[in-house]
Amino acid sequence: MTIMDSSQRFLVRNAANSSKVAALLLIASVGWLSLDYAGLEDLTSPWVALPLFPLGLIYIAERLGKFRWFVGMTLPCLCVLTASVVMTWVVNTKSLPTVALACSAVGVIAACGFLMVRLFTFSPD
Repeated sequence: MTIMDSSQRFLVRNAANSSKVAALLLIASVGWLSLDYAGLEDLTSPWVALPLFPLGLIYIAERLGKFRWFVGMTLPCLCVLTASVVMTWVVNTKSLPTVALACSAVGVIAACGFLMVRLFTFSPD
């Protein structure tokens, strides 16, 4: 395989997977926007995690073989968004130690790394 072939495959995988990630992040963003319109102002509330519920359902449907379009991208996006919610809780809670902040920051970095690796290397074929 030449460099040109591998770069073409890389670009095709990136284009196919990027639209899936964008759609999943848009689903969660619409959920958080609707929570904002509903008047949720406390970022330490458990309701902040509610927009992750549709992504969990998509992941279950993907694992059962019912919903194939998001295959391979749901779990990394769910990890990134869950780590982001946890970090938001930790940052907005005043009584937690700095170790919790460091652990949540490492979780966000690890989840983003997992998403980036999966985004550029996963081939659904």
